[in-house]
Amino acid sequence: AAVFVSGCAANCLPLESTAWQFETMQGESGAVVACSQDLASSYPEAEVLAVSCRFENGALWVEVGGESWNGTYRLIDSKGSEIFEVQFSDGETGYLTNGLTTFADGSQQGTMNLTKGGLTLNFVPAE
Repeated sequence: AAVFVSGCAANCLPLESTAWQFETMQGESGAVVACSQDLASSYPEAEVLAVSCRFENGALWVEVGGESWNGTYRLIDSKGSEIFEVQFSDGETGYLTNGLTTFADGSQQGTMNLTKGGLTLNFVPAE
């Protein structure tokens, strides 16, 4: 169970140089509606999707099951986790968070979450 996402001061993973691996996509209700192949057995009702993302010089590119999302992002808060506002090329605004999740056992993992149109995509660093 995840406990909280803590601040990034010296511990945040660099957004642009980290290889991010997709885990889940949540709908507006918070239910997992899609997941990676690796998590398919944990979410039998979810669609298995191939999702990738990359960041470069303030721009982002996301491939979601054959659909492309691209846009630009800018930092709006870094008091805790880094929070970015995302302007997608289709005119939608979304948000991106980059931080560390601390689990009940004390272990930590980098996490990156991206919102667009009522969906939240959850990523972790690729292993």
